[in-house]
Amino acid sequence: MSHQDEVRAIYEPFSWVRPDVDMSSNADFAALAIDVCSGVKTCLQLIHLSDLARSSGAGDEDPPVLDLRDTERLIRLSIAATSMLSDEAHARVERANDAAERASKGGRA
Repeated sequence: MSHQDEVRAIYEPFSWVRPDVDMSSNADFAALAIDVCSGVKTCLQLIHLSDLARSSGAGDEDPPVLDLRDTERLIRLSIAATSMLSDEAHARVERANDAAERASKGGRA
């Protein structure tokens, strides 16, 4: 084993979920929801602050954080992110319902 193999990297992967949690459970979806919701929240905060600055009429004294083009981009990003999260939630519900249906008919869940 070389010295390079023994050097510990600075980067360590981050997860909301402890390493000993079974990721086949809903824990992976919960972690995804936290990440997406945190990102959308940040987008909406920036959009709101920019809208407030534009509506105050302060101009160069208190410029918006985002111009109108970037505001629109963050709105579209937020829509896409929440749509993806909703689609994943619907797919999980459908799989759970299908498994329950199979189990009620004597099949394997």
